Amino acid sequence: MNKRNNKGSSIVAVVIITMLVLILIGAMFMVASSYYNGSVTNNDERQAYLFAKSEAKILADGLKREGVESAYYPKKEEGTWNLKLSKTSSLGNKNYVKLVTNNVCKYKLETRNDGIRVVTYKVIVGYNNKESTVTYVCYIDKNDDVTEGKYS
Repeated sequence: MNKRNNKGSSIVAVVIITMLVLILIGAMFMVASSYYNGSVTNNDERQAYLFAKSEAKILADGLKREGVESAYYPKKEEGTWNLKLSKTSSLGNKNYVKLVTNNVCKYKLETRNDGIRVVTYKVIVGYNNKESTVTYVCYIDKNDDVTEGKYS
């Protein structure tokens, strides 16, 4: 007569269930990590865009308020300014400024046939190695009155 010993048979079931639970937990950590990294990347891109738009708005407001006497009015047909984001933007937390990797404004001044000068500012801000560009166009008529254009 052949009798089988069933002692220890439940340990196999426990090991298999434990392995399945560990695999599920590992998969959940991978999904959560991927989601977190995507959120950080989206946040950095958004922050770069908001800083660039803020700088473009500062340029536009200065030009509109002071006209051709503004420090933001281009003296040449085209050029580049290095902007001081930490000094011009009203940031509540200055730790954000430490992550700014690039802060440049390229400008171009053109005069149309009707005498209206078109100033195009291209503000480029890098934040935590993510870069964003905001372009702002404004128009200056023969009387040096500034008309705001559009952001893009």
